[in-house]
Amino acid sequence: MVLDSLGVGRDAGVSVFAELERSILRDRILAGLARTTKRSGRPKLDADKHHRIERLLNGGMSINATAKKVKVGVATVHRIKTAMSNAA
Repeated sequence: MVLDSLGVGRDAGVSVFAELERSILRDRILAGLARTTKRSGRPKLDADKHHRIERLLNGGMSINATAKKVKVGVATVHRIKTAMSNAA
């Protein structure tokens, strides 16, 4: 701790500025998060692709061929096929 001529510590003044700076930074981060319209995670599969996948699977096309034709992942087609079999 550094003491001035009156014996008052100057570290307290430095910590006040650090605390103020941290508070301003936190406010700016929260304001930016509140302002954003972006949603986290992957976007949902649009309904057209979902129905197209169901039609192709009902027509007897394989999971891999369906995934290639619709340009989605194999796991996506598999998930839809599993949901179709559970619903039936």
